[in-house]
Amino acid sequence: MIRSMNDTHKRLLLTSLQHLQPLRSEAAGIFISRLFEIAPYVRPLFHGDVTTHGTKFMEMVEQTILAMDDEESLRIRLRSMGRTHAMVGVARAHYDIIASALLWTLDRVLGEHCTEEVRSAWIALYVFVSTEMKQGAADLYRAA
Repeated sequence: MIRSMNDTHKRLLLTSLQHLQPLRSEAAGIFISRLFEIAPYVRPLFHGDVTTHGTKFMEMVEQTILAMDDEESLRIRLRSMGRTHAMVGVARAHYDIIASALLWTLDRVLGEHCTEEVRSAWIALYVFVSTEMKQGAADLYRAA
């Protein structure tokens, strides 16, 4: 399991994922709408159908939660994603904006199931994810 998270975080993430899965499409749309609302300048980073990007994001979130017990494989995958995102223009500052849009989305979609403890677990997960993706981007720039 991800070292920076505890068993309670894992349990809360898995439980909230169960609530989120049937609403994945709705959550994807809400997430993308919120992202463009708070940061319209990131829109050019998204090519093609933006709904697809929202869906891919939600799938990545789900896969990450389900892979929490395999930290090393998850770390490798996230760093690779970080390099890919950096190549298309995603900057370090964008990760905070994404966190804000994600938490806002979770509040709306999970409703009463989005307690402070659940939010804390999601924040812990996102800190791990964004840290690894930023490291992947940094590795790309160091190699150049």
